[in-house]
Amino acid sequence: MDSPKVSVILSLYRAERFLRRYLENVLEQTLCDRLELSIVHNDPTESERAILDGFASRISMVRCEVPRENL
Repeated sequence: MDSPKVSVILSLYRAERFLRRYLENVLEQTLCDRLELSIVHNDPTESERAILDGFASRISMVRCEVPRENL
């Protein structure tokens, strides 16, 4: 029997300061091989994109970039 996948929804806006450590923490989880990040990225910066690109080969992620939205 296959293990279930775990989906994590992550909404980002100006998160560069925290993003690298967050993704490193995801890699440290025992579920990492079954985890998928669904990222809604509000008005991403180039540096935030670069950080996510650097982890893309190690973490399963689906990215959706959107213009700045209010809640």
